[in-house]
Amino acid sequence: MEDYSGVLIRSEHLTIRYPRATAPAVENVSLEVLRGDRLLLLGPSGCGKSTLLFAMAGVIPAHVSATIDGSLVRSAGRIAVVLQNPEAQMIAPTVELELAFSLENSGLPAAQMTERIDHALDDFGIRDLRHRSPSTLSGGECQKVSLAAAVAGGPEILFLDEPTAFLDPRSTRSFFTLLQRVDRSITIVMVEHKIEFVRNFVDRYARMDKPNGSDSSIVETGLVSDSRTADTLTPHYWFTGFEERLEEPRSVFPASMSTAPLLEIDSLHHVYPPATVALHDVSLSVYPGETVVVMGPNGSGKSTLLDRIAALSDGGGKAARNLDGMRIVAGKRRRAASIRIRGRDVRRIPGHTLYSLLYLIPQNPEHLFLTDTLAEELSVQGSDGTAIAEVTERFRLAGLESRNPYSLSEGEKRRLNLCCAQLDPRDLLLLDEPTYGLDASAIASLVDLLVLFRRAGRTLVIVTHSPELAHLVADRLIILDRGTVRFAGPPGELLLSPDPSLREFLPHWSNVQAPVSREEGSEA
Repeated sequence: MEDYSGVLIRSEHLTIRYPRATAPAVENVSLEVLRGDRLLLLGPSGCGKSTLLFAMAGVIPAHVSATIDGSLVRSAGRIAVVLQNPEAQMIAPTVELELAFSLENSGLPAAQMTERIDHALDDFGIRDLRHRSPSTLSGGECQKVSLAAAVAGGPEILFLDEPTAFLDPRSTRSFFTLLQRVDRSITIVMVEHKIEFVRNFVDRYARMDKPNGSDSSIVETGLVSDSRTADTLTPHYWFTGFEERLEEPRSVFPASMSTAPLLEIDSLHHVYPPATVALHDVSLSVYPGETVVVMGPNGSGKSTLLDRIAALSDGGGKAARNLDGMRIVAGKRRRAASIRIRGRDVRRIPGHTLYSLLYLIPQNPEHLFLTDTLAEELSVQGSDGTAIAEVTERFRLAGLESRNPYSLSEGEKRRLNLCCAQLDPRDLLLLDEPTYGLDASAIASLVDLLVLFRRAGRTLVIVTHSPELAHLVADRLIILDRGTVRFAGPPGELLLSPDPSLREFLPHWSNVQAPVSREEGSEA
């Protein structure tokens, strides 16, 4: 590793405690960040990685309440932070203005602003989003915009909190290739679970854990180039035990195709004003007890599909529909697409009845929170104390019952969503990016939970960017691309597909998809 000149951040015996928490979020951490560093913070979900990153960035305690003991000295000037939850950073009415915001704050001349914005739009592949409102973007598209805005500002230190959480494999690979171009004068500190991609970018790592079961601290540091780190920084280490799950016969809980579909979608079309086509003639049926996994690139219409099923949006706003149920698209009249649950058109099902039939877990876990504590949130489901204790133990949330849900880590928030879903009796579950914020251990628990759902006869429609999850739990895979169905069939058919462009939707153990290398990044 290069010999960097200067220490930008130094912490000594740093301890951070959130209000009402029974234990510190970070305990006794001593760490240095060097100029030009490429440092990875890794470890299980909820171990304090994001808390440490936010403290180093100055977000804690300036904007997030917490008590800090020990020493934390920062000598860097310009700092940029990209959050796990991209929605939390969107403030401008258009993508172009979002990119301009940080540049305006730095007093950059207008001509230079325009040039930087154009470069950022091209580098991150978001030029076609330039005039879009962030509110109409997918989670992955929002993530790209946040990254582009951060880099465009020319920071001295760039803090990235799971920057690829909402990115598909193709976009993730492109993102790390782009990071390889960032000048070494820019220091990068990153939290990331996608070890198969990040290991070829970072120079050093600091692994965090809870060695005594409650207090989070750094348990190991090292150089990525050190052969002794091989087991820590490989996909196999983080997916230990997943391959055995492939031996479970998927036909144990088959969907009964002889019965009527639970969910039917016929020629679904969705347009975001003024004329962005998100879905085009999408048709599929989901049968009782079936697990259908929807994959596809960012912006391919996956989340829009779930929103339409849950009747959270119509075919493009009231202006795109008229009274006789016809839709006007590009000057042509089309009959409105039909979505039926148990044979009933969702547009004609009263809201309270519709939401007694389905349970949606959206991309942003905070959208489901209703109460002030984790315990109260779980009690909303009407379950008894024994059931609640079981799910909190399963998802490693025991001991956090008094915490405000909004104060949890992103991974803990998602695990709380999943706990609520397990306690809820509704048959049809819609899960949008359920692996967001989860480490491999939590994903393994998620796989086990989804198997329990299937054994209970529950029907699942899951949107995910994780090929590993998809191939472990799906009865059928649906791959969307630019709003249309590109592939539909069981996972085995995808594994045998000769189409090389579908390889990005295969799990790492299929050995057909290699992550970006340092050489690729330097040549890009």
